[in-house]
Amino acid sequence: MSSKSTYQKIRLILCCCTLFLHFYSSAQNSGSDWWGTYDSFPSSNQLMPRKPGTTYAVVKFKGNFTASQSNVRILVYKDSDGDGNFSGSELVETLPIGNAPIAFNVSYNLTAELYNYDFKLAFATSSFAMDRFNVVAGDAYFIAGQSNAEAKPVAEPDPDGPGPLQPPPSLDLNQANNEAGTFNRKWVRTYGGGTNSPVWGLGDANKNYNEELNVGQFGMRIAARIVSE
Repeated sequence: MSSKSTYQKIRLILCCCTLFLHFYSSAQNSGSDWWGTYDSFPSSNQLMPRKPGTTYAVVKFKGNFTASQSNVRILVYKDSDGDGNFSGSELVETLPIGNAPIAFNVSYNLTAELYNYDFKLAFATSSFAMDRFNVVAGDAYFIAGQSNAEAKPVAEPDPDGPGPLQPPPSLDLNQANNEAGTFNRKWVRTYGGGTNSPVWGLGDANKNYNEELNVGQFGMRIAARIVSE
């Protein structure tokens, strides 16, 4: 058990499934735009945590309009054919907000399943003030440990002698992404993981701990297994 560093590595792995893990959070982003401000709105590629004891996550849309608009609504699209192309997706719900300027606070119960959803804040002019795509619902898993919990890509000794380990010449030594398969891997989401401003995206097992969206070899194998089963 290696403990050469004093920090504890936390690997946040988010995988789309319907297992009943008791974890729930309302982690959603806030910000402002030309039409007003929002206190809660999902991010693209985000996994919304499933509410304990249910098969769905609660997606909240909350904010205030400062610009006048009519017939404001949230449009919910489901990528029913799974091709990732939302131009042909099915409109499954319309959440009416009303005429701006007003405060709004509506929610949608997003089923935990292997489908992506798209949320659009729409005006009567048919323009979209906000568009969040590839949102899913599922459970969050934490892998906690010290430096050896990173499960980072395998490195090889420097052929020129003692010194830092070199990156492998290929990904042959790091098979977790390939073993997961394209379908399973696209449901493995994570938040940040590197040193820059954190973002939501697809997990990657072949990145080092200080790179964005890394989940480690071990994490990817766990997540892909959960998705496939």
